[in-house]
Amino acid sequence: MRRYTPYLTVFIVVLVFIAALLMALLPVGAQQTEPTPTPQVEGTEYVLQPGDTLDGVAQEFDVSYQLLLAVNGITNAQNVAAGTVLIIPDGAPGYGEFPPLDENGNVILEGVGGGGEEVYVLQPGDTLDGVAQQFNISYISLLRANGITNAQNVAAGTVLVIPSDAPPYGQVPPLEGSTVDSSGGQGGGVETTTYVVQEGDTYASIARQFGVPVLELLQANNVAAATTPPVPGTELVIPGGAASSDSGGSALSGNQYVLQPGDTLDGVAQQFNISYQVLLAVNGITDSQTVPAGTVLDIPQGAPAYGEFPPIDAQGNVILEGVGGGGEEIYIMQPGDTLDGVAQQFNVSYVSLLRANDIRDSRNIRAGTVIVIPAGAPPYGQVPANEGG
Repeated sequence: MRRYTPYLTVFIVVLVFIAALLMALLPVGAQQTEPTPTPQVEGTEYVLQPGDTLDGVAQEFDVSYQLLLAVNGITNAQNVAAGTVLIIPDGAPGYGEFPPLDENGNVILEGVGGGGEEVYVLQPGDTLDGVAQQFNISYISLLRANGITNAQNVAAGTVLVIPSDAPPYGQVPPLEGSTVDSSGGQGGGVETTTYVVQEGDTYASIARQFGVPVLELLQANNVAAATTPPVPGTELVIPGGAASSDSGGSALSGNQYVLQPGDTLDGVAQQFNISYQVLLAVNGITDSQTVPAGTVLDIPQGAPAYGEFPPIDAQGNVILEGVGGGGEEIYIMQPGDTLDGVAQQFNVSYVSLLRANDIRDSRNIRAGTVIVIPAGAPPYGQVPANEGG
């Protein structure tokens, strides 16, 4: 029996060596399957237990699942071994919420936004229209502020800037290149500058460019109506010393309104109780059917009320500057008026009214015609003395 002892000893030594070798190799294999945490935010730690899932850990700590993976540098959630130390980030979005992504789809771990603007991270199932409703801002303003041209292809995790100066939801902002002045008007002063009319200019567009009311622009240049565009090459006087701006210029002073979807110009005229014809003339509108939503309309002050007809010239263009003068009383013919009715209204001789206005055919007097009411005329119903008698 003694001669077999060396063989038994050798066998035992070999078994011990193999067991030691296996014990040394096992931790190495485990270490190779564990991800290397790359914490980039502060937080608490959690040691993954047998049977744990990363989704379950995210639920337990109420943190975004995607952010939990990103903070810990995990690219394969199926190969994270028990015993792995996980960073649970502080201030993370809640479980079920999507964290912000960059343009490559990677989770943004550092702060987003900045500059004081409010931001929102688009979540699965969100729509841009829903976000606009949630923040009560114009849908179009939301698209513009974020440079979005295709609202159907905005991925969850996209960081949206919420514009602070947007109109409420359901309203359309001014067309790009137009602005609305909320300051209540321009400053005083009597200095002027000049502008040479370019091809395609209108009185309304020039007024917007220089930030002056259309009425003042027309009056400064003795223009009777804005419906006929200015002739290219003409030099116009710009009242108030305003300076041109190539970036769209200042807005018109006075009241303004941004045309909304479904609006009609007639409805706007009713809303502001101004003459429909004056509204068209002041804004240089010749086709009321082709004015797009977002157009900035100048609402003139001191205009005739809605339903009243403004004065017109011999060509039928609306007269925007003052009419009359010299102290005489005048009347603007309204739709349905007759000269006999005007004579009765002012208690002046009908014949005197015709003579004062050099009217030979009383049946062809158009609405908008400026009628002079003669002073010193006999009362209505009386005939004045024959001319030259």
